[in-house]
Amino acid sequence: MAGEGDETKWVGIRPTNPAEIIPVGEVSPVTSMDVTEQVPLTQIKVEPLAAGTEFKTLTEKRSPAIADLGAIKGQWIEGQSWSQSGAADVTKSSSVVPAGEIWICKLIATSQLSGTTSHIYHILDQGADDFYLNGVLAPTARNFLFTKSDIILVEDDYIKVVFGSLSNGAYTTWTVAGIKIGLY
Repeated sequence: MAGEGDETKWVGIRPTNPAEIIPVGEVSPVTSMDVTEQVPLTQIKVEPLAAGTEFKTLTEKRSPAIADLGAIKGQWIEGQSWSQSGAADVTKSSSVVPAGEIWICKLIATSQLSGTTSHIYHILDQGADDFYLNGVLAPTARNFLFTKSDIILVEDDYIKVVFGSLSNGAYTTWTVAGIKIGLY
């Protein structure tokens, strides 16, 4: 690969046999704006390095490879505080993850600051399936329930919080926070 320039910028190809021919699929460079045909590059001849030359490339893939999936678009923070009108079971839901994004939920926090509730649940809703992430039965007022984790949400997923038998006049709060990643 003589003439390729700085070897420190090569990424991801390191054959076991340096003289091996590696099949690839690549589009030839555009030479004018009127080019309509694409000619695939079918082989690359990798020449052996001179003795003692370091092959400078990244060849190890680590999981999770979020950098391969997309780029961080921003923070995700939403929630609500309210005074309950009438005793009832109450479910509050976060926004739904749109197509082309994944969200990583880092925190879910809930509390009934006054009044009573029979239970509080934190749930990942994936369409037909609900996954209970955390919960508490008969929590006392002014105690928070926290779920701190890296919960990955994909398209159409969302977080639900459920307050069971929330008393009339109970002042309640919930918050979810994390990051949004745009896929490409």
